[in-house]
Formats: sequence, C-alpha cells, structure tokens
Amino acid sequence: MNLTSGALLGSIGSIVFAAATSAAPATCDSLKSMTIPNVTIGAVEVVAPPAASTGRGGRGAPAGAPAAGTGRAAPAGPPAPAAPPLPEYCRVRLLLTPTSDSHINAELWMPTTTWNGRFMAVGNGGFGGSIQGFAEMQNALRLGYATSGNDTGHDTEVDGPNGMFALGHPEKIVDFAYRAMHEMTVTSKTIIAQFYGRAQQYSYYKGCSTGGRQGAMNAQRYPDDFDGIIAGALANRHIQMHTAGCTRGSSRTRGRAHSMSGSLRARPARRRPSPASHHLSSRRSKPSTAACATARAS
Repeated sequence: MNLTSGALLGSIGSIVFAAATSAAPATCDSLKSMTIPNVTIGAVEVVAPPAASTGRGGRGAPAGAPAAGTGRAAPAGPPAPAAPPLPEYCRVRLLLTPTSDSHINAELWMPTTTWNGRFMAVGNGGFGGSIQGFAEMQNALRLGYATSGNDTGHDTEVDGPNGMFALGHPEKIVDFAYRAMHEMTVTSKTIIAQFYGRAQQYSYYKGCSTGGRQGAMNAQRYPDDFDGIIAGALANRHIQMHTAGCTRGSSRTRGRAHSMSGSLRARPARRRPSPASHHLSSRRSKPSTAACATARAS
C-alpha cells in the first residue's frame, strides 16, 4: 500500500513539475510586448521560406565574368550548388543595455515548426563591431536550432574601426570581452522559453578567433550558459597580438621603402652628353636654376 501510494505521489509530482516548467507557446508577434530588464525588443517578424521556383533556376555567373577580387576572367564551369532554403522562423532584434554606456545589438532566430529543442549561439571575429555570425546562424537554423549572434557591444560604422570604440568607454571594453555574449545568451533563453512554451534542452556555442576567445571567457565566467562549446583559434593574448601586428606593419613599411630606394639605384645611367650639347645638358641638370632663369628672362 505504501509503495503504491509512493508511486502515485511520484507520478503526480512529475506531472505537476512538467506543467510548471512548460506553458502555452506564444506567437512571434506577441514577443513585442515582452518586458525584460535592460532589454529593448525591436523589430519582430516571421520570415517565410522563399516560394518554390517554377522555372529552370539560375545558371550562376556567366563564363568570362571577373572572379571576385582578381579582376581576371573566371573560367567557365558548373555553377555552385545553391544553399538549401531556410525554414520559416521568428526573427527578433534586440538592444541590450546592461550599463548606461552599453549598446549591444543582437538577433535571435527561432524556427517556427522545425525546432530541435536546442539553442546555438555564435561568435565574432577581429574587433567585432557588427553581427558577423549570420552565415553560421543560417546553418544552425537549417539544422533546427534556435540561434543568436551579437555585435560585441559596439558598431564599427558609429564608433570607428578596430579598437577605437574603447577610447573613453571602459564599459564597452567589458562588453567586448565577455558581457555581450553572456547577456545575449541569457536574454535569448528567456525569449525561447516564452516562444516555445518550454526551455531548450541543450545550449551550445560556436566561434573562432575572437569567437574562440568569447567561448573560453564564457566557459570560465558563466559555466552554466552552455552545455557544449566549440572555441577555435583563441584570440586571447591581445597585447602580444597587437604588438606583433605593429611589428609586421612596420616591417612591411620598411620593406616597401627599401624596395623603392633599390629601384631608384637600379636605374640605368644617363648617356654621357656630347661636347656640343654639354651646355644644354648642364642647364637641364639643374632644372630649378634653369627654370627660374628662363622664367625671369621671359
């Protein structure tokens, strides 16, 4: 009797827990009214897959067209296969402001009918400054993941290239270092739970270079954010990297200057003028004096 009662109570508890951790799914449009501290939800839209083509489709670039970045004629060949179309998804644009000087742009894409119950965050490269992971987000979306990316907390077109964003903005440095990724991840999970009526089963991260550093920083500071992390080619030794970059740039500059001076020395010697033309040649060898004298005489 006690065993039966215990099993019954256990089943009831499981049902109550499942009901408490799930809710009715929300519509994409209804996400506009969500209120999340330090988060502004911007444009929200359902992006439908492209209509099926009834024609023969594209043929790729015509033969003889310039190849990208070369200026030369590209050889004729079969066109590259088109990428599979994206499934229908809910696209949410976010502005995250964990501090008064923070301005983190992010996007969250959630498949409407093909969700696999998982979440994939993607990283950046270089100094960031834009949402650079759209291609990886598309791949994740095709595989059924809800996915998101961010601009590391600054906009290159507004704040300037490379590390210009950091001048006088210590909070933006923190956002670039680790806070932008964490804030995006926490916010994405909140919206995912609202949209699907349940939380994701697993969360993953993928990034390389700066993205690799972002993944390693997140694993150290926020180990509960992701169940798995792919962090490649970590760009985490900034002092050494920037010093090496300056050295390489200086070497290239010196190399160009040496090449120019060498080409000047390699010029063929001028033919020795004949005695008859010596006077004219002498005047030509001193263009500034001759030109001034001619100008004064005229």
